[in-house]
Amino acid sequence: MSDALGMLAVCHGIQGEVSIYAGDVSDWEEVSRAMVYRYWVLMLRAKTFSNTRFLQGIRSAPNLTNQLSNAGCLLAGFIAADMHDLAESVADVLVGMSTVDGAVAGGGYGSPSTVTHNGQAVENAGDFSASLPKPAGKVEGGADPKVINPHGELPVVKVNSAGAVKVTPEFEILNNPSARAANTRYELDNGNSFTTNSAGQVDELTFTPVDVKVKRDSRQAEAGKQGRDTDVGGHAQACSQGGTCDGYNLFPQDKNFDVSAYRKFYENVIKKALDDPNQIVGPITIKFVRSSPDSPRPDMLRVTYTIDGAPRRREFKNEAHSIPEHI
Repeated sequence: MSDALGMLAVCHGIQGEVSIYAGDVSDWEEVSRAMVYRYWVLMLRAKTFSNTRFLQGIRSAPNLTNQLSNAGCLLAGFIAADMHDLAESVADVLVGMSTVDGAVAGGGYGSPSTVTHNGQAVENAGDFSASLPKPAGKVEGGADPKVINPHGELPVVKVNSAGAVKVTPEFEILNNPSARAANTRYELDNGNSFTTNSAGQVDELTFTPVDVKVKRDSRQAEAGKQGRDTDVGGHAQACSQGGTCDGYNLFPQDKNFDVSAYRKFYENVIKKALDDPNQIVGPITIKFVRSSPDSPRPDMLRVTYTIDGAPRRREFKNEAHSIPEHI
């Protein structure tokens, strides 16, 4: 299968490159499709190397030496295209190649080794598969993934947020990290979506702000207690711009964070655009950067927002009196 996908990658890549060279920039889509095919070639071959339990009696698998250059090019391409989830998967595989004995020429196939994955050590090459995308499966709370993301990087779970009241599975998914599947994309019926990291914490949140104020509740104060003594609970999507007090939208933040840089350089900019009938505010994506995957408190927020089709990016440290950076 990986060989067939590799041939498709070559065909689509050549078609895209020839068309682009001839002046048809629309065929960047073909190049993108080739990259996704090449991504799955890498994932399948890494899976074959790291876990051959379904092939009883197989004690070794072809190493990944020939995939090194492909993986490096994919990583650069996905970073340039802001395809962060795919870039992270490829980076994990590259780490595996450099640390697992036998993954590339120069070591024994499948020999035990220590790998660093998501900041933790795994004990053998079989666990190298932990860095690969996981298939969809039942998650806690009774929700079922409905579809795999078109890029194939994360399982997708649909959530009826309108029916999320206490003790329901939907409420738990929205508010309790331990009720969420790791490395999964949750799509809400209100148009919001978020992805989880390996510990079920929100890794990335996407929403479109609206000029609607949502009532606050006690969950905001509770979120603040999960951080430092000087923290308060705050919204990623402001409650004045349609943000709810569900846990996926709350995080412990320095008490100066929301009333200073985050408000001045982001929320007030969005409010001004929402108040202007001649401006269109598009989707906003917030990336939560955490020192540890299971930490409720992010160290930094990377915010990408769009006004009149022009994306803008800022990086906010979760500290007092911090000036945001353009990224």
